[in-house]
Amino acid sequence: MNSSSSTTTSKKLVVMIATMISVIGLVGSSVPSLILATAFAQQAGSADNNDQNNLAENLVKDNSVIVDPTIQLSTEVDANVNVDDDDVGVSEECANISDDDDVEQVNEQKADQRIQKNNDAGAGGVVVEPSIQLSTQTAANVNTDNDVYIIWGCDEGDVKISDNDKVKQVNDQAANQEALSDSEVGAGSVLVSQTIQRADQTASNLNEDNDRVVYIGSPNL
Repeated sequence: MNSSSSTTTSKKLVVMIATMISVIGLVGSSVPSLILATAFAQQAGSADNNDQNNLAENLVKDNSVIVDPTIQLSTEVDANVNVDDDDVGVSEECANISDDDDVEQVNEQKADQRIQKNNDAGAGGVVVEPSIQLSTQTAANVNTDNDVYIIWGCDEGDVKISDNDKVKQVNDQAANQEALSDSEVGAGSVLVSQTIQRADQTASNLNEDNDRVVYIGSPNL
């Protein structure tokens, strides 16, 4: 998502919240019966699978107000960091060196956000039921394999170094957002049912493999 889209979405969010406050104040002063049904959902502590479900059902008589905002926030951050393979290998008397590593790094992130509105108001009523769903997923895999091989006292300088690494880095991200409304109002009533949905996903993989060979006491100095 470019910066222009992000700015537009942020402006919509601010306008939506301001509208909610204005409408709540307006209808609260002009309509005799006010029902405030607020549902805020936020789940924390589940880094890989975030399920959020909200069901709102309210039924009021004529000339009444239902204010039912729902906000769902999902934030997932996962990182795999492997720096244990930065080794120092020493070869004496022309012994071969084997330093084959097998690294697998996987991040799986899934967010399910669902909102179901079923608010019914009679004639002359007002239903205000905005929904906001925001999901942010960030994942990173980092692997470094910076080795130093020291060849000690090998006059022939013929040392075989095996450094055939297998590195697998995977980021699997999925965000599902649903906001449904079956709300109904009677004659002369007002229904405000606005939805804002935003999902940001960022994933990166870094694999660094820089090796150095140092000869000591051999013709290769």
